[in-house]
Amino acid sequence: MNITAINLQTEDKFDLPTSGDGNWMDWLATQGYLIHDRISLGYIALELYCCEGSGIYALYHPSLQGLRTACLFFNIPTEDAAQDLIDLAQQMVVIVESLDLDGAGQVSWIA
Repeated sequence: MNITAINLQTEDKFDLPTSGDGNWMDWLATQGYLIHDRISLGYIALELYCCEGSGIYALYHPSLQGLRTACLFFNIPTEDAAQDLIDLAQQMVVIVESLDLDGAGQVSWIA
């Protein structure tokens, strides 16, 4: 299984494995990113990373309730820009939780 990595400044995208050699955590480490904070959003947590000395950030966003939303934003220019992404993720969690999703990631219209 892979995770999509998105360069926030260039919008380039590529896939990284979620586990094993060359996984996204290894990739972050080789780029100089260190864990900076974990932000709890109920049943998931975002992970904020900072590239030491440069003030550039990365944000790992896990999947939500069976939706394939897992991604890694990197090359985030400021902590304020990272906070904007965190705010959007918080809004998305509220929206997804308000839907009645079945296990297949489909909206269930049957009460």
